[in-house]
Amino acid sequence: MRSLPLCALVALFPVTAHADFGRAMIDPNTVDEPCRALVMVPGDARSLEPAVAADLSAASCLATTRTRALSLVPGPQAVQQLNEAIQPSLSILDAVIATGDTRSQILAEHAKADLLSGTAVRLMALAPPLHRPVTANSLARYQDYVDELDQLAQPWRQRATTAFAEVQRLNGDDPDAASADPVVAQAVEDQRAERTTGVARR
Repeated sequence: MRSLPLCALVALFPVTAHADFGRAMIDPNTVDEPCRALVMVPGDARSLEPAVAADLSAASCLATTRTRALSLVPGPQAVQQLNEAIQPSLSILDAVIATGDTRSQILAEHAKADLLSGTAVRLMALAPPLHRPVTANSLARYQDYVDELDQLAQPWRQRATTAFAEVQRLNGDDPDAASADPVVAQAVEDQRAERTTGVARR
C-alpha cells in the first residue's frame, strides 16, 4: 500500500511505488485541511500518474500553506521556521524519489529544487526596504542585511542546485522519459533554464 502517515515519510519508511495506483503517498487525514482534496486519487486509476500528481500537489500545497502562515523576522530563527514549514513537503518528495519510476523521480526532484529555491527567495525578501534619501550609512546597513540573508539562504540554493542536477542525470539515464511525456519534458527544460540563468544559486 502506498499510503503512509507523515511521520513514516519523515523516516522514509520503505513503500512499494506500484502497489496501489488508487492512493497517494500520504493519508489525506494527515495533511492540512486546505490540502486534503489534492490527495484524493480517482478510484479507477490504472497508472501511477494520478497518485504521483496527488503527492506533488500535496507537497506544494503544504509548503505554501505553512510558509504563508509564518511571521518571519530576518535572521537564523527565520531559517529554522522555514525549514520546519517545508520539511513535511520535502519528506513527501523524497519518498516519491525513493520509490517512484523515472518519470516520478524527475518530477519530484524538479518540485524539490523549485521549493528549495523558492524558500531562499522568500528569505531574501525579508530584507528591509532601502529608504530614500539613500546615504552611505543606510546603504551599508542594507547591504549588511542582504549579505547576512544571502549567507543564510546558501544551503537551500546548494540543495536546489543538487536537485536540478538530479533532474538532468535522470533524464540522461532515461531520455525517452522526457521525449515521450510533455510534462517531464517541461520539467527537464525548466531545470536547464534554472541552471543556465542561475536562479537556483541566486
